Amino acid sequence: MKSFYIKKFSGFVEEFDKKKLKDSLILTGVSKKIASEVIQELIPKIKPGMSTTRVHNLAFQSLQKKSKIHAANYRIKRSILELGPSGYPFEILCSELFKAKGFETEVGVIIKGEFVSHEVDVVAIRPGRTIMAECKFHNFKKHKNDIKTALYIYARSLDIKNNTKSRDFDQYAICTNTHFSTDAITYANGVGMKLLSLNKDPEYSMIGNIIRYKLYPITCLRTIKKKLIPILLERKIVVISHLEENINVLEELNYDEHDKFLVLKEIQQLRN
Repeated sequence: MKSFYIKKFSGFVEEFDKKKLKDSLILTGVSKKIASEVIQELIPKIKPGMSTTRVHNLAFQSLQKKSKIHAANYRIKRSILELGPSGYPFEILCSELFKAKGFETEVGVIIKGEFVSHEVDVVAIRPGRTIMAECKFHNFKKHKNDIKTALYIYARSLDIKNNTKSRDFDQYAICTNTHFSTDAITYANGVGMKLLSLNKDPEYSMIGNIIRYKLYPITCLRTIKKKLIPILLERKIVVISHLEENINVLEELNYDEHDKFLVLKEIQQLRN
């Protein structure tokens, strides 16, 4: 195949890499065989100068024909971005990830430090362990959390820890919908902070945990009209299990029984 260039989200161009696209498909859990089939289907459709977003959309459409679960997995990063622009729905998503691991959680808790009070995004508690987590949501997927983020949040944790009358905790964590720099990871490991992000550590992978616990954001759903997403998020309906539990809210948003059935069917396909 003759080499050609496609346009990245940033506006820069890069040579189209078939292997890179195939690897991104395999990360969704599809077999190498299915990934190869998708690539073969896409190659005639990808043209020089095409945007990476368009390539992504073509891959998503092809995957959807084969498996709605793999298609949703392929789209998780973008689905999390679509929870914005505010970071509050992302805090709820992170809270749900802790709940899936057996914690009881509180969101947006004011805790007094030695010198000042701090709003902790998520406090997660289970017998013998308390985690305080800061959630760093970014509206641009290329944003990288650098060493300053880790230093700042660790300083906050020390101020809380040094107040002997305040709530105690075993560990501080940072959750983000983007990546951490190498320095931030090294520093966090050194001071004992956990990082949940798009970096590739399987145990602390944001995407890996969403797939593992079936905590897909409602923005993954193709049966929900985009204009209704902000209304649902405002009602704290952030992940598909929230919508399943409150499915009748769709009647208020002019969904008839058939449309409601299609939404439930898609949710159940993702949760099974």
